[in-house]
Formats: sequence, structure tokens, C-alpha cells
Amino acid sequence: MSKELSQEDFKISSDEKWDHSLENFIRKASIGVCMSILPCFLLGRSAAVRGAIIALGTGFGCGVAYGEARYLFDHDIVFDKRNIVQIQAFNHKEATNFN
Repeated sequence: MSKELSQEDFKISSDEKWDHSLENFIRKASIGVCMSILPCFLLGRSAAVRGAIIALGTGFGCGVAYGEARYLFDHDIVFDKRNIVQIQAFNHKEATNFN
């Protein structure tokens, strides 16, 4: 009938883990910056305080990404690969040849 898939069937290479971790780091750091913009303008009067609030929000985002990356590297888990950006080489000659 249906075969239950084990963890051995889904071994993730170190390269895929690094790709996922870097993409997650960029995403979480960006979310941290975006979430700290409004508080920085509401709470900070000087540029130094505003910069510190944005740095704090970015640090929170980076910390969350670091925690998730460490968990990913320490444990053999299966992560969702649908959000990973994949770039493929594009050959212009093949694209213009319709025959």
C-alpha cells in the first residue's frame, strides 16, 4: 500500500542547508528592519536613537535566523523547499530557436 517515508530517504546536503540558512537570514533580518521602522520614528528623536532601534530590530531578526540555522545543522530535519530561490542558466540560442 503506501510506504511510509523515513528520515533516511530525505537526507539534506550541507549545501542545501547553507542555502536555506542564508536565505532565511536575509528574510528574517529584513523583517526585523521593517518591524523596527515604525517604533524608531515614534520613539526616537535623534538619528542615533533611531539607528539604535533599527539595529536592535535587525539584531532580533538575525538572532532568530541564527537559532533556526543552528537547529537545522544540529538535527536532520526536513524543511520546506518551496521557498528556496533556484536560479538556472539560460541559453539565449535555445530560447530563440522555436523549431
